[in-house]
Amino acid sequence: MPDIYQKNPHFLGRTKLLQVLREKLCTSQSQTYNHRVALFGLGGVGKTQVAVEYVFKYRSKYHSIFWISAAMLADLQTGFQEIAEKTKCVTVDQKDAASTAKAVLRWLEQQTSWLLVLDNLDEISIVNGYLPDIGNGNGHLLITTRNRDPTGIPAAGLEVEVFDSDDAVDLLLLRATGTKESQPETHSVGAEIVAELGYLPLAIEHAAAFIRQSLPDISKFLDIYSKSRKGFLEHVPKQNYAYSRAVAATFLLSFDAAKTINPNAAELLTLFAFLNPDGILIDFLEDGRNGLDEPLKTLVGDGFGFRAALADLGQYSLIRQTNAGQTISIHRLVQAVIRDNLDPDRKTQFMKSAVSLFLSGFPDFEEDKRELCRRYQAQVDGPLQTLFELGTENVAKISVRFARFLDADGKSSACESFERIAVDIQTNIFGADHHNTLTTMNNLSITYWLQGKTAEAAMLQEEVLEKFRQILGAEHPNTLMSMNNLSLTYQDQGKTAEAAMLQEEALEKRRRILGAEHPSTLMSMNNLSLMYQDQGKTAEAAVLQEEALEKRRRILGAEHPYTLTSMNNLSLMYQDQGKTAEAAMLQEEALEKCRRILGAEHPYTLTSMNNLSLMYRDQGKTAEAVDLQEEVLSTPTR
Repeated sequence: MPDIYQKNPHFLGRTKLLQVLREKLCTSQSQTYNHRVALFGLGGVGKTQVAVEYVFKYRSKYHSIFWISAAMLADLQTGFQEIAEKTKCVTVDQKDAASTAKAVLRWLEQQTSWLLVLDNLDEISIVNGYLPDIGNGNGHLLITTRNRDPTGIPAAGLEVEVFDSDDAVDLLLLRATGTKESQPETHSVGAEIVAELGYLPLAIEHAAAFIRQSLPDISKFLDIYSKSRKGFLEHVPKQNYAYSRAVAATFLLSFDAAKTINPNAAELLTLFAFLNPDGILIDFLEDGRNGLDEPLKTLVGDGFGFRAALADLGQYSLIRQTNAGQTISIHRLVQAVIRDNLDPDRKTQFMKSAVSLFLSGFPDFEEDKRELCRRYQAQVDGPLQTLFELGTENVAKISVRFARFLDADGKSSACESFERIAVDIQTNIFGADHHNTLTTMNNLSITYWLQGKTAEAAMLQEEVLEKFRQILGAEHPNTLMSMNNLSLTYQDQGKTAEAAMLQEEALEKRRRILGAEHPSTLMSMNNLSLMYQDQGKTAEAAVLQEEALEKRRRILGAEHPYTLTSMNNLSLMYQDQGKTAEAAMLQEEALEKCRRILGAEHPYTLTSMNNLSLMYRDQGKTAEAVDLQEEVLSTPTR
């Protein structure tokens, strides 16, 4: 075994993995590759270190252990020649390394209780004709490879994954400070660092070396890393230890190898560098492929070519496929290295491609698209936030579309950041008075209102209403919508007279211009009824809300969210009027439909549950009331 591979005193974790490896090497089973195991995984994940640890842990179980680099054919043949020289098992033929290697293999097959390690076997064709026959169990073969399909070697595969959080933090602290023991604050910072590094052992070792050599304490690392990520990933600590290659170099070697065998696969991986690392849905790629440029548009639509490209990337563990091959994941540091090594024009090109993919793949929200939008939410959410810097019209478009879904799904806090960036981009591109900008400003004001930020909402709505009046006129539908929104904010601020006056004007104009049954008219009816309720005009409020509910049921349908809103509101008005039976019956219907249509965690559902529990309480149904309140309190909010 080469001297560089001394026992690693800092090796930790991997206990279960080593046990499974030992069992796989020792066990004989039918229809499997017995006594030969390939440790596979991402570059830098620690495959070689696991193999080294196995050697030292179980060396007493073997008479002989041989270690050969299989990175290239010449390395492999040289390794067999060294075995011949050390064991004197055959005469070394320097002119015919292949013959020497095969003679060593024949000798090895006659021996017992040996272990042969072939390290860094990424190009499987290298070992064609150079694998010992160990069907009789006289020896064990252990291989390390980035190839995710080790059956082609052939060998039984065993994946070496990134560390779990606890082991990752332990390694960082042990290597950076000399001990795993730490104060809670230090451990918390360590957890943030290893998460940022994707729990990759190679990156953690490099981070620990940098902290140990250059920083007064661990808390300074993340700030430096965020500002100098590319430099850190390209840096190799100047010391002799097991992880001697830079993170960037490790991944770029794999990337270049994949590019050599399939240039289109490399293009695909570059796109993946801007998508969701934890799970890129193939369905989403296919739905959005028309937004891609060639050759990716054609590649994603080509069932065979696309899967072949994924297989080529998997050969170097640059991606993983899960969920029966329907989901693709890519390590965050692989993404970072690819992005950091693109020239500016190529980086912009792929950033724009990702945004176009989102626009093409993420649907405009409609009620029948709710579940699809939820399924695709993670495809857009995090990745889009990293693309805001583009500042293009398409970024604003997808931000507005995505925000509309978040708003409809009760996620107003998440909605805000997308609407704010859209306002900034639209203001920069179109100007502050443009229709698109004002519409998004209006949406943002509603989001502020939903979060209880009434001062911010009112200030924005007053600005939008004034500009709509000037630009579109006093009776334009957008002006009336802005009046409606501002009246709601005034109501929440306790300005009940101003709120009712604005809403009465909006309702009168909507009835006259849009008609008595237009959804916007019904919205004003609903809102004005609530204002009357706050003013103590319970009879007028109930009459308006009854009319709104009847028309919404007939026009929008019994299960539309607006219909459910009217049901909820009317039930509260009945409650205030002492009509407790009617109130509870309406609220029960509203809750059942909210649960079924919007889900148990939607804010509308939780509001309905809370309201119904209060009605049960007033009716003396304390057990039912308590059960509902406990459910409300135990349900996680979005």
